[in-house]
Amino acid sequence: MDQDEDTQEVLSDVHVHMTHTVITHTYSDTTNTVAVSRFYLKDKTLNEKGNNVNRLQSAHIEVDDDGDLDVTRKPSEDVVAITIEHALQTKLEDVGKQVWQGCLLLADFIIHNQSDFSNATILDLGAGVGLTSIIAGMFARKVFLTDVGAAILNMAEKNVALNQHLFPHGSSVCVRHLDWQQANPFTPTEDGHSNDTSIYQFKETDQPDLLDVTIMLAAEVIYDLDLTESFFRTILNLMSTSPKTLYISLEKRIVFTTHDLDVASPAYEHFCDCLDELVKRSDDQCAFEYSCIPCDFPQFFNYNRTKELELWKIVSRHGKTDK
Repeated sequence: MDQDEDTQEVLSDVHVHMTHTVITHTYSDTTNTVAVSRFYLKDKTLNEKGNNVNRLQSAHIEVDDDGDLDVTRKPSEDVVAITIEHALQTKLEDVGKQVWQGCLLLADFIIHNQSDFSNATILDLGAGVGLTSIIAGMFARKVFLTDVGAAILNMAEKNVALNQHLFPHGSSVCVRHLDWQQANPFTPTEDGHSNDTSIYQFKETDQPDLLDVTIMLAAEVIYDLDLTESFFRTILNLMSTSPKTLYISLEKRIVFTTHDLDVASPAYEHFCDCLDELVKRSDDQCAFEYSCIPCDFPQFFNYNRTKELELWKIVSRHGKTDK
């Protein structure tokens, strides 16, 4: 990667027409400027699958004299507010700090199929600032919101706190550090560990809930070839232990490659190759299947649902399987 590519910044299409407020946090000697967007969701959306549903719409964010968010929990009796702190323009390595269209696609799917997520224990991989995890937390018993790095985990934890009022009594969304390149990412870290993600490491008390995970989520994690391979190694390890269903959303991004002197989608093509390789790993004890889900379910969020946005389902089935 040359210097221009290394320093180039990217901007999610979600932010282009979205109303937001820019705020600045100061923690010790560190200053962090972020954007804040609020979406409003009619309560009926939580109980009716697509009937007379209003889309989520953005609105102005208020802050107090100290620069802290003035969160309006419910502007009216039938409206739910979802408040998200996020970055606008970032380098490629920090794209998880933004909100991407694939996140909204997956959130739409969860809302429309909320009964499938009700009371479930869910693991969200590469959850970024946490929008999809928060939507899942409105229905699930427990959600593990996972990503890598203290900066993004801090932002995700802030968003969970801002939207705590949306979660049913007894439900929780827990922010955890999970590195796909780590041999055993679920190994608890002993107290006093010095790295900056120590407070987000998985704990011994998480183990029973991790064993109960039946649904996994991943939104917009397919954009780098090496990262995609690490992702598939992770889901292979996770889905080989017990039956699980993974829902993964992505955007098929078309680029011009100097190698082929033509337009192509190398990240998407590599994803498809990894899907086929995963199925080849099936044996008598564990079989993998995948399918592309039609994206004709209702749209609740305000974004441009293009044909390049796709939603995939990967299932692991266990026990004696017929070949």
